Amino acid sequence: MKTLLFDLDGTIIDTRKDIIKAVCRTLDRCQRPCPSDETIMSYVGRGPGKLIGDCLPADVSEEEKQQTHKIFLEEYMSAITDETVPYEGMIEVLDYFLSKKTPMALVTNKSPSLTGRTLELLDLKKYFFYIYCASDVNPAKPDPAAIKTALDHLHAKPDSTVLIGDSEVDYKAAVAGGIKSCLVMWGFRNPTDLKALNPDYYADIPEDLIKLFGPLPE
Repeated sequence: MKTLLFDLDGTIIDTRKDIIKAVCRTLDRCQRPCPSDETIMSYVGRGPGKLIGDCLPADVSEEEKQQTHKIFLEEYMSAITDETVPYEGMIEVLDYFLSKKTPMALVTNKSPSLTGRTLELLDLKKYFFYIYCASDVNPAKPDPAAIKTALDHLHAKPDSTVLIGDSEVDYKAAVAGGIKSCLVMWGFRNPTDLKALNPDYYADIPEDLIKLFGPLPE
């Protein structure tokens, strides 16, 4: 593969603890019950608005959803990397591909403000030629626009590009965007469920990404 697109949460960094704590602080402020940790994490992957909306009762008003989303962004931003770290081995993988001058982009459903702050605090921005964040104007994965926009910015061809992620959302985005899919087994989803999707590639540990996609041909 000549071009690598990466998901962020559950793929490069482990955000589980900080997301759960932010959700629970938010719902406590709103006097709403907090779901179990497993339930919260099952909602991760489609953006913060969808996450917090799914954690609320089904009958809440749209106004309450929007207000709760706003509070969640405040709570999460205030402690966004308190316990968030790159997965063991991921920095070495990113360093390797950077040393090979492999074009890499980030394609995430995390909002621009949350993504920017996270990358800044963890010193990750330097690895990516382009960063795509879901927003009011940028459709979230699995919409193929996310993939197409990244390809356009990198001047990359679909048949030599792979999306590396940890969820069914990433798999569907790759398929919709006409590129290869690689699912990682160390993220937020059950490995058995991910392998059942029959992705083009899968990685059990970060170092597998180098075996799969590097060294690149001269």
